Amino acid sequence: MFWVIIAIFILLIVFVLIRMSYEATHTVIQQEHIALSDLPEHWTDTTFMFISDIHRRKISEEWVKALIVKHPQIELVLIGGDLTERGVPLERVRHNMQLLRKIAPIYAVHGNHDYNADYRQLDIVLRECGVQVLDNEAIWLEKEDQGVWLVGLDDLLTDRANLRLAFAEPRLQPAFTIMLVHDPGIIQQLHDEPIHLILAGHTHGGQFRLPGIGPLVTHGIYRQYSCGLYTLDRIIRKGSDKLIQVFISRGFGTSHLPLRLFCPAEVHIITLHQEEKQSKTP
Repeated sequence: MFWVIIAIFILLIVFVLIRMSYEATHTVIQQEHIALSDLPEHWTDTTFMFISDIHRRKISEEWVKALIVKHPQIELVLIGGDLTERGVPLERVRHNMQLLRKIAPIYAVHGNHDYNADYRQLDIVLRECGVQVLDNEAIWLEKEDQGVWLVGLDDLLTDRANLRLAFAEPRLQPAFTIMLVHDPGIIQQLHDEPIHLILAGHTHGGQFRLPGIGPLVTHGIYRQYSCGLYTLDRIIRKGSDKLIQVFISRGFGTSHLPLRLFCPAEVHIITLHQEEKQSKTP
């Protein structure tokens, strides 16, 4: 009987490890719809792909081809940092970016693991692949004479994030603004920046979760905002009662161990919508 129990225990461990490996190497494509106030009319139904924390993973050409066929409406690819990490060949980054560039134009920010690698050579590869890296800067994206600002914030953990510099463009204030950042911990430093939507990664969703419990090893702000869509209920934009939406991805790759538990790898096909205005009763 003792050996039967041991055998069952070993089989259970093997099953869990197989599941964890599967979650880390098979990607869930999540379709997200985010309603936002002040979204310009011509940007309604705009769809983009959001991917974060690629780390060591190699993107499959077949996967990208299938994605293009299924979601031909994608207009932009936004990458939320950690495109690589120490020890990953630059040719793998080149391979990944060349495939993602087939989907749509790419805008990216750095993550902390990008700076653990040879980030100067990384940036050369990214430029050669047509990836525009936003380091504490804003760019204007326009559709039919209506535009939005995309603000890219550099990495927080390596003390390169500079909100003042990123929001130095004076025309940001009256316009719709999306902020792309690696580390969602930046929300603790926000003041009155004119932000409508924040896209972030870094947390990996905790990478190891249990139903009803949540992340097993994550704490603090990263547990409070681990993955999914949040409304910042304590940060109100200056001169307005409109709240900031924050979307955090579980990420495409893994950190440290190539395993996940109840937290599968994911990328997001995000469609923006105008928030329905509620009519006031007299």
